[in-house]
Amino acid sequence: MFDTIVLFTQIVEENSFSKASEKLGIPPSTLSRKIKELESYLNTTLIIRDTRNMGLTEHGQLLYSQFKDLRHDLDSIYKIINQIKNEETGELNVSLPIHMSLNLITPYLNYFIDNHPNIKLNCLFQATELDIENRKLDIIVTYDKIYHKHYTSRLARKEYAYLYCTPQYIEKYGAPITIADLENHNFIGVIDFITKETIQYFKFTDMNTNEVYIFDNIKNSQLRIDNGNHILQLGLAGEHIFGSWNYVCDDLEKQGKLVKLLPNYYTYEHEYCIYSRKKLRKVDNDFIEFIQRCMNGNIKQDILNI
Repeated sequence: MFDTIVLFTQIVEENSFSKASEKLGIPPSTLSRKIKELESYLNTTLIIRDTRNMGLTEHGQLLYSQFKDLRHDLDSIYKIINQIKNEETGELNVSLPIHMSLNLITPYLNYFIDNHPNIKLNCLFQATELDIENRKLDIIVTYDKIYHKHYTSRLARKEYAYLYCTPQYIEKYGAPITIADLENHNFIGVIDFITKETIQYFKFTDMNTNEVYIFDNIKNSQLRIDNGNHILQLGLAGEHIFGSWNYVCDDLEKQGKLVKLLPNYYTYEHEYCIYSRKKLRKVDNDFIEFIQRCMNGNIKQDILNI
């Protein structure tokens, strides 16, 4: 009988059997029969109508006032139930780049888990090659190329390594005008983090012309380091020029603590891609969107708008 009361409230709100019939997709004859059944059940007349007008009896007005919000309440409950049904539980296993994540992703992980309270997020930060076969990874963010039949990829962000120094360095030693000028400056050389071998040459590429300049890392560096974080800290001391990724130095450059040198030239280029299984859950899609917004910087605005 509650279904019929919902139909009754719709008829009252439309003030017309024909309009209610059209909106509900129910024939007018069926609506009339349902209302007669309701009146018979309640043993009273609810609606008075003729060929032109329709009105409520006192009992009809009382019934409407008591149940006028029923349909809206049912709609709200239906939406809540669907939301609960669609809210996923379980675990999300992701692999993230250890250095890039420190600035671009890790500071915002709380934002993701706050919006997914029933998900257990397991983050693995990779510094070496991934063992995909032995790890149940749902999403991988890396610049390494992954060729696997169960994963698809999408580009998240391109990263470049540039030359930097502090304003104090420029005041004291001046700034190089060309790559060749680096031979006359204090340059922090680089040791490969994995192999522990000193890198012999750097290849500087002009972003506009694709012209390449080869720089002898061994010949032109007295100090060599195998860790980017330590290179940055030493560079901030103001006595050296050093190479670093733009995601590491962007904020420091905006704060005036670093200056990008010879900005047309880069030494390395990485394409960070998001790899995911071909069959995605809603939470997988949500995390992919979260990573994309972290990578392009929009996540900061999302948090400010909370």
